[in-house]
Amino acid sequence: MRLFLFVIPIALVAIVAFFAYQNANRPAPATVGSGDPVARLKNLTTEVSKSIDALKVGDVDKARKEFDEFDEGWETVEDAVKAKSAAAYRQIQDAMDEVKARLLRAEKSETSLAQEALDRLNKTIDDALPNLR
Repeated sequence: MRLFLFVIPIALVAIVAFFAYQNANRPAPATVGSGDPVARLKNLTTEVSKSIDALKVGDVDKARKEFDEFDEGWETVEDAVKAKSAAAYRQIQDAMDEVKARLLRAEKSETSLAQEALDRLNKTIDDALPNLR
């Protein structure tokens, strides 16, 4: 019984140390560009453009992957965008929702609606940037 009472705390310390090590070695979420959220948002449009390019050659899976990259990057700037302009935030979110719906339904043979939605997202972001500075 004494051995059991000795082993439990050691095991707990080992488990805590293991998870602390895992978290310490996990890469930070990808951030695009500088610390300026407006610059990062502008840089994120590259992912939207890559998604459009993938659709142009019929690679729907790659287009979805590139948009997912944009979506992950958006998470790093959306609070700053919302704080500066609730209207711009809402417009970008609405455009993103449209892209998600169109990409979900996109097929290799018909990608024009998804491309249009991605183009609108790029334009929405470009139109919003001056209001976010």
